[in-house]
Amino acid sequence: MALPSFPWDEMDDGEDVLLDTNPVFGRLTWPLLELAAITGVIWLLVGFIDSPRIAPGDLAGLRDVLLLMWPILVAWRVVKPGLEWLGERFVLTDRRIILRRGLLRPRVVTVDLRSVRGVDRRGNVLQLRVSPFGPPMAIRDVPATRKVAKMVNRMT
Repeated sequence: MALPSFPWDEMDDGEDVLLDTNPVFGRLTWPLLELAAITGVIWLLVGFIDSPRIAPGDLAGLRDVLLLMWPILVAWRVVKPGLEWLGERFVLTDRRIILRRGLLRPRVVTVDLRSVRGVDRRGNVLQLRVSPFGPPMAIRDVPATRKVAKMVNRMT
C-alpha cells in the first residue's frame, strides 16, 4: 500500500529512492502529553459537576460546554499535529532531496544534489549549504541525521 504523503508525482523515471522517512516520532510526544492533560482536567471537572455535592442541574450548562470543548481541544492540539506528522516526508534519491509537507494541499521542496556544497548536522537538524554566501537550509526532525549527512556528503 502506497502512503498518500509519498511524492510519487515528483519522481523522475529511473530515479532510485535511497531513503524515505517521516520526521522523528518524538515530535508527537508533546501532543500526547497534552491529550492526557486535556482529558484528565476536563473529565475531572465533569466528574466534580456530576458529584452528589452539587445539586443536579445547577452547573448543567458548564458541563455541556466542557463536553463540547473536549473533542475540539483534542482535534486541535492532538489530531492536527498527528496529521501534519503523517504528511511530512524526507526522501533522498540518487539525484535530489525531496521534502513534502501536507496531506490535503502538499507543498514540495526539491533540492538537487549537484547544488549542495556541504552538509552539517546539529541534533536532528540537517543543514544543507546550497548557496556559497547564504545561510544553510535547515531541515528539522530528520531521523538518523548522522547517517543521512554521511549519505548526502558521499553523493555530493
